[in-house]
Amino acid sequence: FAPYSVLYGPLTIGNNVAVAAHVVFASIGHGYDRIDIPMVQQKAVKKEIVVEDDVWFGANAVIIGGVRIGAHSIVGAGAVVTHDVEPYSIVGGTPAKLIRKRDTNG
Repeated sequence: FAPYSVLYGPLTIGNNVAVAAHVVFASIGHGYDRIDIPMVQQKAVKKEIVVEDDVWFGANAVIIGGVRIGAHSIVGAGAVVTHDVEPYSIVGGTPAKLIRKRDTNG
């Protein structure tokens, strides 16, 4: 992990995962179901992030709770991942979308 990354659990990280600077894994957030109390007083919502083996995260990427990042994938710099990423994918953007699949033929 590079400097200044932020990890809010629950979080499961596989082997050989590369994380650039300022990547945020945000598994915990505020609920918003009740309108009679301020946001900061809402119950915390925890959703695990699962990162499979051999994933590379570019600088400033943000991973939102409840997603799985498939093995051998690349998350581009500045991406905001709000949905699962299939194995061998390259994703980027806000929200992150599939740019292309990695060549699985070597």
